[in-house]
Amino acid sequence: MLTIPLKVRGMIDLDGTDAKIIFMIAVPEKAAGDAHLRILQMLSRKLMNDSFREQLLKVTSKQEAFELLDTIQ
Repeated sequence: MLTIPLKVRGMIDLDGTDAKIIFMIAVPEKAAGDAHLRILQMLSRKLMNDSFREQLLKVTSKQEAFELLDTIQ
């Protein structure tokens, strides 16, 4: 969890608003095939849910974020 704004050089600003949620997806080499795509698919579907997104924006700890993200199936 970041508590300060993140500035990325060379980042393209598509809509003039700050990013509020950033994810890094990492998978073990043995599961490298399309595991990251399946994770991205599940995550993107869940983030389309306004309630879930608002819950994620309100977490105050890494543990709380992990517990919420662990509900994605």
